[in-house]
Amino acid sequence: MKLRSLLLTLFAGLTTLSIYAKKPASYSDAIKWLIEAIDDNEQYVSQRLAHIDSLKAMANEDATSAMLYGKIGDELKGVDVDSAIAYYQKGIDIARARHDSIAAQQLELKRAAILPIIGIVKEGVEIIDSIEQSHVYRENLTHFYAAASGLYFNAASFYQLPGLKEEYLNRGLQYTDSLMQFIPTGTNDRLICEAQASVIRGDKVIASALLDEVLANAKLSENIYARAAGLRAAIAESSGNETESMHYLALSALADIKAGTRETTSLQRLGMKLYNHGDVKNAYSCLMLALNNAVQSGARIRAIESSQALPIIAQTFREQDQRKLTWLFILIVLLSIALTVICFVIIAQRRRKTRLEELRNTLAKSNYVKETYISRFLSLCSIYIERLEEFNRMAGRKITAGQIDDLYQSIKSGKLLTEQRQLFFEIFDDAFVNIYPTFINEINRLFTSDKQISLDGKKGLSTELRILAFMRLGVNDNSQISQFTGLSLNTIYTYRTKMKSRAINRDSFESDIMKIGEIGDQEI
Repeated sequence: MKLRSLLLTLFAGLTTLSIYAKKPASYSDAIKWLIEAIDDNEQYVSQRLAHIDSLKAMANEDATSAMLYGKIGDELKGVDVDSAIAYYQKGIDIARARHDSIAAQQLELKRAAILPIIGIVKEGVEIIDSIEQSHVYRENLTHFYAAASGLYFNAASFYQLPGLKEEYLNRGLQYTDSLMQFIPTGTNDRLICEAQASVIRGDKVIASALLDEVLANAKLSENIYARAAGLRAAIAESSGNETESMHYLALSALADIKAGTRETTSLQRLGMKLYNHGDVKNAYSCLMLALNNAVQSGARIRAIESSQALPIIAQTFREQDQRKLTWLFILIVLLSIALTVICFVIIAQRRRKTRLEELRNTLAKSNYVKETYISRFLSLCSIYIERLEEFNRMAGRKITAGQIDDLYQSIKSGKLLTEQRQLFFEIFDDAFVNIYPTFINEINRLFTSDKQISLDGKKGLSTELRILAFMRLGVNDNSQISQFTGLSLNTIYTYRTKMKSRAINRDSFESDIMKIGEIGDQEI
């Protein structure tokens, strides 16, 4: 069993090695692999993010490990630069709190090195320049030179002014030379440093040989493979070998995708070259992913570079699509007509539904108001019954006590009746105005402009308006109105006659009053 397990493990290891060793042999293979990898980009990124999440879980369990936060920052800088900076800063804060100056300095260097990626070049350079090499801890010398060289090379890639660009390249070269003293000879890291230095010094032959060795040794999914292929592409481009340059850019972009890296330049550079060679479809795929990755990674400069190329691609697609529009025109017209008809039907239905809803709301509000004030009138009736009972008891007491004259005088004065009628008017006026809030304005529309009614700031309804209110409620009998108002029949008749004479249309005056506040038969 042990032998079998050993053989299975060995077989799995060999299979894995064969997979890692397998690399595109030609430019066409590299492009094919790259397009397939673009389709699976989210899967590669998810794998990297899952690894980062496991590190975050460890950090949650041990919040005192500054270097663990630094490791999370290392993993995040190729995926989300802003988050990487934040984790480096957390590590710096923890290190300082624990008085670990070595860790704090190391993480500060790493944070400064990636600032140019988000466009903060000046501040990053100032941080590096402010650090005296004599003040760098021995344990951090490698990190110092790596951070300084990386920062200046990144800064140089963002500036096209020859003087400033060359200055940054030369300063990066100086730090690279210092860095190589701390990297073992023959390792991929040493080889790529030597190659980068050779490229800057113009020794392309040596640089190409060194980079080819890195590409032969490194795995396709490693960041160093992407860096080596990117440098190899730059050498080929400077030598005028466009096909070779595109081949290595495809390898570099492929390595970045397989590593789950979003911060990359090779994909954008390859997209532009593909466009210039007429491969618009693949150029669009590369540039769209480059822009999406740049935005998601927070690499603002990369996003600007990628977005500048998209209008060119969009214009090409518009030119190609223009030829198809002729054949689609008739179909679009027919669809437009159908959609127009559908829209009219939908709009009509919505209007119908809106009118129905408005009518329902109006009816609901009307019912609510009426129910409220019916309740108030019932309360008034209850008050009248109570007052009548009080009057009966008072009358009974006075009759029993022989105070007939006092009882007669109380009745003759009409005070009780006046009080009750005033209470009735107050409740009636308030209820009516709330049920018919536009009553006074509607009444004035029926009168000529010089004969309209004004309350002059008085509360409640005037006698004229109260008579009209009774008429609106269907109480047209003068004797009933007389009983409610306490006015004589002649007075009621006189008021009604005068108001009718002031109307614009005297013949329909009373029917016009009945229409005030009426919910008509609206079209549904």
